[in-house]
Amino acid sequence: MDVQENRGNVTKLLTFLKGMNSLKRSVVTDVSKQPWSYKLSDLPQDTEYVKVRFHDEQLENDESNSADYLVKIQKPVFEKCPEPNVSFKDWLKVGWDDYLKQVEHLDIIKQENTANESTPYSEDDESQLYESFEDDEQRVTDYNSWLKDREIWQSRQKPLEKVNALFLDFFDLYQNLAQNSEVHELMIANGLLTLRDDPNINHPILLQKVKIEFDDRKNTISVVDGNSNSQLYDLLFSKINNVSSEAFQKLQQKLDEASIHPLDRKEVIEFLEIAAHSLSPKGKFLKENEEILQNSQDELFIRFKPMLILQNKQDGLPKFIDRTISDIEEGSDIPSTLLDLTGKQAARPLKPAQELSVEQELAEVGGEDPTILLAKPANKEQLQIAREIQHSDKVLVQGPPGTGKTHTIANLIGNFLAQGQSILVSSYSSKALSVLKDKLPEELQSLCVAVFDDSNKDMERSIDGISEHMSNESSEGLRAKAKEQANVRDSIISKLSETRQRIYEIKYKEYKPLIFNGNSMSPTDAAKFVSENAEKLDYIPGKIKLDTPLPLSYEELSELYKTNTSVNSNEEKELTEEVPDPGTIASPKELSECLAAVQSMRSKISNCISDVEAEYDEENQVAIYDGTRISLQSDQQYIKPTERHCQFFCVNKSFR
Repeated sequence: MDVQENRGNVTKLLTFLKGMNSLKRSVVTDVSKQPWSYKLSDLPQDTEYVKVRFHDEQLENDESNSADYLVKIQKPVFEKCPEPNVSFKDWLKVGWDDYLKQVEHLDIIKQENTANESTPYSEDDESQLYESFEDDEQRVTDYNSWLKDREIWQSRQKPLEKVNALFLDFFDLYQNLAQNSEVHELMIANGLLTLRDDPNINHPILLQKVKIEFDDRKNTISVVDGNSNSQLYDLLFSKINNVSSEAFQKLQQKLDEASIHPLDRKEVIEFLEIAAHSLSPKGKFLKENEEILQNSQDELFIRFKPMLILQNKQDGLPKFIDRTISDIEEGSDIPSTLLDLTGKQAARPLKPAQELSVEQELAEVGGEDPTILLAKPANKEQLQIAREIQHSDKVLVQGPPGTGKTHTIANLIGNFLAQGQSILVSSYSSKALSVLKDKLPEELQSLCVAVFDDSNKDMERSIDGISEHMSNESSEGLRAKAKEQANVRDSIISKLSETRQRIYEIKYKEYKPLIFNGNSMSPTDAAKFVSENAEKLDYIPGKIKLDTPLPLSYEELSELYKTNTSVNSNEEKELTEEVPDPGTIASPKELSECLAAVQSMRSKISNCISDVEAEYDEENQVAIYDGTRISLQSDQQYIKPTERHCQFFCVNKSFR
């Protein structure tokens, strides 16, 4: 598409947006309709508590006024009322110590009976019951003298009441701005423009943003300069007919070049005179207290009238649009985002999603990517956003409050800084930007400069932080540290990758079939088998706790495994028997006697078997006689004996 056509489409779109914006905005043409305003001429004439500093003043040898303030108001300290004399204090009515009230006293009071109680007051003698204030001349003299002192005190307190009311008014203004800084702004203004035929036009044309500060130690409210320059109230001129737009532009240009302050009595008067003459051939400049002549033919008046105004913040869209159109007309490149709005931007092919390996997918879960350097812990979604931004000129991230959008922006800032880029973050409210700055690592906060603040504190902190850092480091040293840290990071990422791989393999083993004696069994079937045969396979008594050391040493464990071959089945069977009661076990002496008797008996049996020409199976305790096996144990059943058997049995029985 033709470049010139693109420029025309974008210019039309911006002009339309500017027009729509102007229709939505309500223009305040009467200063009394602003949320708050105060003329400096209405300030109390009290040099002790209220001070005004015009921009052109040259202050010398006065440290209290050397601070950069325009208006300073200190909360007044009221004096205590002079103490009345005891001779008439009890005669005074309530409120004698209030400077807003006139003092009054009682005319008569009833006396107390201080005399002997046996001589009571006479009910008929009123002079004895009551006392008049004028009865005591000295009391009257003391009262009149005190009254003069009180009047002097009262005359000093009444002006302080105005100062105190002014202080409270400005303190409310301070709190209002603190709570609604995104909605309201405080301006110092001058050049009150009025029209003879239109009473609705009554507003200053020269404005400059200021700040209000509260010093809780000195209990003072101060209005101080901000960092912005003076500007013309252009919205007012849009409501005035027969005003030359060319004259307005020249005034704005002069204002930008000269940086005229609304409280500079010399320069601002000269500027306002030029403004009155150039805006209308029937324009006139008036001094602060100058009245309009009845027979004057002039129609537009601009008066020197400095004041403070609290107004609704004006968005910067009109100025942005004007400057953007100017840049486009001068041949600047058109941002692709504006071309998108006109529908003329060529469609960009979508980048195919990169197929990730298992290791890369596992790393994403932990918020790791060797190519993306984030400042804070991350997750998979934040890595995807960072990748998308690398090949897209805009990315939309949505989510309800508390889902980590601010955390994501802080992470992306770290990534952009690692690439050597600068970042502009905008928001509807300054509070959101403050929260974002606090989210950044402390090492990066000095690189953040807030442009919503009216002071240079952020810029100064940034410069101080960078200067301090650079004074302790050299460029070569920083490059070496960056390279070293990059190597450390790569090493950590590599170790994490190896650890994840091992964890993955261990976890996979839970599903890998078990091979035993050539048979395959799934872990689920193996678990069922162990559960069903728990009693049979429960070799180790009691419960086994995790992380408990083996109760056997390596040598003991080896000896235990050797018993698989050294212990026969009979011994295993014997080991399964219950342990006898120690009380039923024979003593060593009794056991020796029994063993001796058994040995003697075996000798006799052997001799007997020899006499009857029989054989003896000692292992099974069986005698073989005439081809027949005869058990010598009493619990075995005997076969029916023959005569020869009976002969052997009789011999055998004699030994039982």
